[in-house]
Amino acid sequence: MTRVRLATIADAQRIAELMGELGYHAPAPVIESNLAVIATSPVDRVLVALVDDVIAGVVSLHVMDLFHIAGRIGRITSLVVDTNHRGAGVGRQLVVLPMPTSWQADAYGQKLQVARIALMLTLSTKRRAMRRTNSAS
Repeated sequence: MTRVRLATIADAQRIAELMGELGYHAPAPVIESNLAVIATSPVDRVLVALVDDVIAGVVSLHVMDLFHIAGRIGRITSLVVDTNHRGAGVGRQLVVLPMPTSWQADAYGQKLQVARIALMLTLSTKRRAMRRTNSAS
């Protein structure tokens, strides 16, 4: 069974390992520092998915006010699922679950009132996805 919770400083090493699966060199001390900052942020969250009490995935989220219309948008700034757990719905839990729980009435009791969630893709992420798509055909 998969369960999703807010990330803690104690999760930094495992999150760093997951980021490494995407090719990002993110040392645990950097992750620890970022988690400490995010813990006090009213517009950022980092969630982890646990499978059998082991972190199998992580997502970082940022909320911002929209300029052109009333409302807010939530952006997924990173998302990774452990290679051994891909295809098992862990990523879906990380993306779908935040909307009603962490975004609208999160663990801090703040109402972020996000209208939609968008996934930020870097150029390198897009290229990797294209290579995977092309090699599968």
